[in-house]
Amino acid sequence: MLKLIFSFCFALIISSCAKISPLVGGDKDTLSPVLIYSDPKNHSINFKEKVFSFEFDEIIDASELSQKLIISPYLNNTPELKFKKNNLLLTFDSSFKENTTYILNFADGVKDITEGNPAKNTKLVFSTGDKIDSSFVSGFVLDPLKNEFVEGALVALYNKKDSFGLFNKKPLYFSFSNKDGSFLIENIKSGEYKMYSFIDENQSFIAEAKNEAFGYVPNILKLDSFISNINVSLFKENPQKLKLIRKRERGLVYELTYSKYIKKVNVYTESFINYSLNDNNLVRFYKGNLKKDSIYVVVEAFDSLQEKTIDSLFVFFSKKSKSVLKLSHKLNTNHRNDLDDTLLLNFSFSKPINKKLFSFSFYIDTVFYNGPYYSNSVWNKNKTKNKTKLYLNQNSINLFLDSLRNKAVADSLTYKKDSIYTFFINYYKRLKKDRVFFVVPKGNVISIEKDTLSKIEKVFLFRGKDFYGSVSGSINGLGNKVLIQLVSEDLSKTYKNNKLNNLFYFSKVEPGKYYIKIIKDNNENNKWDYGSILKGIGSEEIIYYKNKIEVRSNWTIEDLIINL
Repeated sequence: MLKLIFSFCFALIISSCAKISPLVGGDKDTLSPVLIYSDPKNHSINFKEKVFSFEFDEIIDASELSQKLIISPYLNNTPELKFKKNNLLLTFDSSFKENTTYILNFADGVKDITEGNPAKNTKLVFSTGDKIDSSFVSGFVLDPLKNEFVEGALVALYNKKDSFGLFNKKPLYFSFSNKDGSFLIENIKSGEYKMYSFIDENQSFIAEAKNEAFGYVPNILKLDSFISNINVSLFKENPQKLKLIRKRERGLVYELTYSKYIKKVNVYTESFINYSLNDNNLVRFYKGNLKKDSIYVVVEAFDSLQEKTIDSLFVFFSKKSKSVLKLSHKLNTNHRNDLDDTLLLNFSFSKPINKKLFSFSFYIDTVFYNGPYYSNSVWNKNKTKNKTKLYLNQNSINLFLDSLRNKAVADSLTYKKDSIYTFFINYYKRLKKDRVFFVVPKGNVISIEKDTLSKIEKVFLFRGKDFYGSVSGSINGLGNKVLIQLVSEDLSKTYKNNKLNNLFYFSKVEPGKYYIKIIKDNNENNKWDYGSILKGIGSEEIIYYKNKIEVRSNWTIEDLIINL
């Protein structure tokens, strides 16, 4: 029995000794693997082989290198990868192009086996010819509308003769933008190139016009040494040719779908028909009071670049009595929650609206306001958009509430004073006079298809003049063809200077931190325009003054001079 117990314990000890466990204790490994040897050596010339070997100063994990390895110029040739301890072997199944300089960039695809520290700045440059190409180009990728640099954007070079190469070809040379938006493409063969940039979401190295943001440099880059400080602005623009791509009947609605965003649409027909422009690229026709089940129309659609298409067709409807589309709305104002004497309300509806039934009202706190105010309401042609300008004076509101309280006091003197009159006197005293509730009651928005919206309500606050600040100054170095705006730090508020010159003045500015935004309005149309790849026109440049401006209540910033 004793022998049996001893044997069991001995076996347990042996089993424990055979188990491999990670080492514990000691300082944490913070050092990255370092490449100490490569075959070929960095900057080798006349290299004709297909096998590459690398040695690092510690044991590595290269299991992710297949996905991380960047080869420039683009090479449609994924190598076979093997690694053991501190050695790495790459084997390609086809030869490289003659007289071409290549870069193998490991990115963060090689790590140490202990803490996963990635090897830094590990790359191999070699040439299949007798020289290493040395031209390079650098710059930044930015989103001018968000005022931020873009990380991870693909920056690509194509042959100057490749029209729209980014949509149908892999790039000749490429790089990715860093966290600060910077990019660097090195070891480029001297020549002339087109530069594009896009967010390659599906990692295809080909831009997807419908889904991915992209930008381009309109001028041909002539590279014989280097070019630096190139800024590439990214925008979501659909460069496809504008055309009608789908027609379909949906009961009492007929839809036309276009290949891209529609800026404006004109409809010509023998008799009136309701229509709307929805979802950017969708035109809808509504049967409404139309007595016939079909009607011949000519539709003229324009995109944001003023390219147009004209289509003639029959619009027809089924016998269905119920619409398949739901009525919805959006409400934008010239103020977030603040209110001065002027309030601009911009309504957008998913269907044409019966404007005769559209009405609204005001409440001061909980009291219905029927005092003096002025409004001006304008509808677009097809009754899907409404702009209402309201003039509400806080003094008039105060007088209105005072009159209600004074009436309650007078009634309490005329009649027997009791708790009811005391309640009303105190009630009007306690009302918050600094806020207005704008209300469109339920049922006051009715579409041509007779469906309605629930109540629309938004609250606005009066702020005294002492609450706001002002900013004025001038821009030097860009000429007079500029639009100047004051934009809040979080980009939620924008104050516009509508004059096309280098002077600016912004009044009634809410306290906070702001940027000066400058738009080079080349065509002098008082708005920013993005360019067109089809026309070879670059987007109008947007510049944000690097220093923030802090606006304080009851404070004026005067004669601010910005030199660019």
